[in-house]
Amino acid sequence: MSVVHRHGLVDVLFTGHDETFGLCKDQQKAPQFEVDAGADIGGATIVRQLAIGGMGQVYEARQHAPIRRVAVKFLRGCGDSSGRQRLLEEAALLAHVKHVHIAHVYTVGNYRVHAETYQWIMMELVENACSISEYAEKGNLSLVKRVHLVLDAVDAIAAAHSKGIIHLDIKAANVLVADDGVVKVIDFGIGRMLTETRNNEHKVGEVRGTPACMSPEQRAGLDELIDARSDIYGMGLLCIELFTHYSVRAASQQSVVDICEKHLIEHGTEHISRAAVKDLCAVLARCVEPCPDRRFSTMMEVKQELMRWVEGKPVACRQPSSFEAICRLIARQKLWAGCVFVFLATIIAAGCGIGWFAINAVASQKKAIEAANVAHGTLAGSLLRQAFSAGREHHTRLSRDLLKQRDDVLVRLDGHRPPMVLKPESLAIRSLRAKLDEACSVWRSQSESITAVAVASTADMAITASQDGRVSIFTLESGQLKHLPNFRYEAGSRPWTVALCADGQVAVVGCDNGTIHVVDVKTGKAIGVRSDSKGPVYGIVALPSGAGFLSAGREGVLRQWPLHGPLEPAVITSFDTTVYGIDQSPDGTKIALGLRDSTVRVWNRKTGQQQILHGHEKRVFSVSFSDDSQSVASASEDQTVRVWNLETSTQRVCLNHPNRVNAVHFSGVGRVASATADQVLRVWSLDSTRSPRILHGHQRGIWSLDSAGGNRFITGSADGTVRYWSDRADSQPRFIINAQVRTTSLSPDGRFLAVGSNLGVVTIWDTKNGELCVEEKISTASINDICWHPRCAEIAVAGSDGTVSLWTFDRASNNKEEARHPHAMTYLEHRKTMTGHRRRVFSVSYAESGDVLASAGEDGTVRLWRRGHNEPDTIIRHQGRVFCVVFSGDSQHPVLATGCEDGVVRVFDSYGTLIQKFDEHQGQVNAIAWNRNTRSSWDIASASADGTVRLWQLPKVQRELKPSSAKSLAVLQSGGTKIWSLGSVPDEPLLIAGTESGNVILWSGYESMPLGILDGHHAPVWSVSVGPAGSQLWTGGWDGTVRRWDASNAEWMHSGFDAYH
Repeated sequence: MSVVHRHGLVDVLFTGHDETFGLCKDQQKAPQFEVDAGADIGGATIVRQLAIGGMGQVYEARQHAPIRRVAVKFLRGCGDSSGRQRLLEEAALLAHVKHVHIAHVYTVGNYRVHAETYQWIMMELVENACSISEYAEKGNLSLVKRVHLVLDAVDAIAAAHSKGIIHLDIKAANVLVADDGVVKVIDFGIGRMLTETRNNEHKVGEVRGTPACMSPEQRAGLDELIDARSDIYGMGLLCIELFTHYSVRAASQQSVVDICEKHLIEHGTEHISRAAVKDLCAVLARCVEPCPDRRFSTMMEVKQELMRWVEGKPVACRQPSSFEAICRLIARQKLWAGCVFVFLATIIAAGCGIGWFAINAVASQKKAIEAANVAHGTLAGSLLRQAFSAGREHHTRLSRDLLKQRDDVLVRLDGHRPPMVLKPESLAIRSLRAKLDEACSVWRSQSESITAVAVASTADMAITASQDGRVSIFTLESGQLKHLPNFRYEAGSRPWTVALCADGQVAVVGCDNGTIHVVDVKTGKAIGVRSDSKGPVYGIVALPSGAGFLSAGREGVLRQWPLHGPLEPAVITSFDTTVYGIDQSPDGTKIALGLRDSTVRVWNRKTGQQQILHGHEKRVFSVSFSDDSQSVASASEDQTVRVWNLETSTQRVCLNHPNRVNAVHFSGVGRVASATADQVLRVWSLDSTRSPRILHGHQRGIWSLDSAGGNRFITGSADGTVRYWSDRADSQPRFIINAQVRTTSLSPDGRFLAVGSNLGVVTIWDTKNGELCVEEKISTASINDICWHPRCAEIAVAGSDGTVSLWTFDRASNNKEEARHPHAMTYLEHRKTMTGHRRRVFSVSYAESGDVLASAGEDGTVRLWRRGHNEPDTIIRHQGRVFCVVFSGDSQHPVLATGCEDGVVRVFDSYGTLIQKFDEHQGQVNAIAWNRNTRSSWDIASASADGTVRLWQLPKVQRELKPSSAKSLAVLQSGGTKIWSLGSVPDEPLLIAGTESGNVILWSGYESMPLGILDGHHAPVWSVSVGPAGSQLWTGGWDGTVRRWDASNAEWMHSGFDAYH
């Protein structure tokens, strides 16, 4: 940096716009020079003075040729050689640049007056010009318009740079704006060519220019660094002053960029975003970087950045955020953005519309599904009700079909089963299905159809054959079919008939391919196989003597076969048609045959004569002799069974069927069983006009039938099962006692059933195997109620003698091994007898915790007994006899409900405080049940002598206020019969009641009409007991029976029960 030391001071001599206008003190003392108006300076006439500057004066003049208004700039005073040189250099520089925003130079010359010569330069006149900052302030221009002005100046400087000229004195005073808004850059007085390293005649230490507008390298006098980037620095300072109104001199101690950004953000500028402000400040920051290498390289880059800013595009010198880029894109491409916005708005609106419609559609679909589920649930309930009705009318097949239809309906619910719809494994449905199968025992084969069955003469073994040729052997013990798995034999062809000979030691099988297999039952190996028949063998019968068997089939030949020695048959007789059925009389004198020609032939062994019995209209499939050998029964395709008197050769009776009859067999004297294609087994009494006993169980037609002695039968069906039947009048699984059953109670785990009778006897059975555990007379008075302790093996007994007695039920003996034995000794041990009631005790109930026992009696009181106390802690008095008392299942806050003679249901807390009462019944309340299904909204169900069950709901908040009556949620009708007992089923909307008529009624949910009715008892049903999780259903009646409804007879017998205790 060049400096001059004078008088101990450091002076830096500047040219340009300062107090000395770039002149030294000697120059300042030069005499004043003025050119009078009208003076001819040579080629132009002075009009007026425009301005006085540091370097000289500027006049308006009129050029002579061409005639125009021009500006003439005179150098102050006569000027030294360097001053004149700079004037000539400026003219030379401007002569190289022709640009619309640079004031044009026309010529240079001398004006001599008073012996002094003054240099002048003639240039373009800017009309009514003012500096760019003054113009912006006067017009209160917006930031964008100011940027546009700057762009014109930048464009002018860029044009000069393109010609290799740099300005080096860019400031507001050197950028003029005419009154028409045209920008003109003037005063290239200190400018130079880029190729010059320094001005040839500069004085050492002289730095020319305006200090406040200089770039750092100019201020330091580093000529080697001065280039176009120095003008970029000056342009940056000009922009800062123009955009922020701040003097750059005042900002020397802080970042001008920070000032610019703060000012623009705080004061706001039209609708320019904060991001756009930051972009503009980033451009200015790049322009005024102290280091030239960090600035823009060219003024054209500055122009491009400002153009991007004006167009709303992101500038290159700052990386905008994605959001800023999008916002700028929208601002830049408003039409396109508007279209996109409209498109997006349309999409969003469409999406919202579609979403709204979708939500509505989903809601509508949900409602439709719910409505469909309700409809399906209603249909399922209706089908189940019809199935119960059909079962009660003994239309077993229809009942099964209805149940199947119901299952199909439930599949449509898609897992959304309404709360009031019973699940497929419901206790009600299991009870219905159990009634549809009356067989004592069932065995299911792997084949589709059982084609033949036979029972040994000893009635302790049976043989069956299935469609696939498999032969099976069973023992008949305790009413059960017990399959012998070690016997395995396959005939290789479809068997049509089987027999057991020699007291069950030998099995004979007749097949479709004409073969007869003789098999050793013990080993399962064939003794011999003969194929003398030319067609299927349809009939085989063992001879009573055990000496052999008879066979007949399609070829019509009746043969007798020996069991010992060679299997060589003897032909007894032959027919011209097929023989389907064959039987020999018990006395061995007659052989009956059923023929294809619809006749029954009876061949007499002694005389060799035949009786031909006519009457059937179609094929005769089966024949059977009576025990006295005097009658023959025949089964025909014409849907009849005919019984013939052999002495008179006449038809004794004709039994009509709805379908063809496949098999018939006598059962004792005067009884005939028939098997038909309608799935049922019928047992007819020949001496009665009553309808036959119909036994249900098979689900397809019955192919074969044989008697197992007495009133027992074996059948084989197309459903692939073999069933063992007992023709008892009542095949319902049951226990029988010789007294009226007043109460039944299941232990908490459902393992033991306690029964109390009117004779004061307590009987306990093991429900797992039917074993009688205890039968003990504990009172001379009636046992009215029994309740098991919820935590231990203890029962509380309510007696008509006015006492409540506690008994321990002990199944253990002296050690654990004996306790686990199925026949371990069991007994009742008396613990305590509690007195207090003056008359009969009707009901007892334990709280869930087992700490409190409630008793209700004829004396109109309910007494609460605390465990370990001999006297009642609380006595609750009623306005009549109290027939029932039941604790809720809540162990934390137990609630007590009572049913009274006055028809009112009362609810108390465990301390005897009345909470609520319900008084709609028109008769005494006989039974109460608490809701055990969380999906149902009712809390208490009460059954009354008025023939109704009413459902009640307790208030959610039990306040200590005077209890008020509440309305029932639903009223369930019994059809007018009194209801004596009531039970609820856990996790099911199911209520079960025992009635005075002996019926057991089931209701589902809130439907007033019964779901179904179970028939069996012949006297009032005083007790209903439901097992845990709805596993069992027991009822006890005055007919002396305790019946189980959810298990079929076969399931009952399979568990080891004796169905006929």
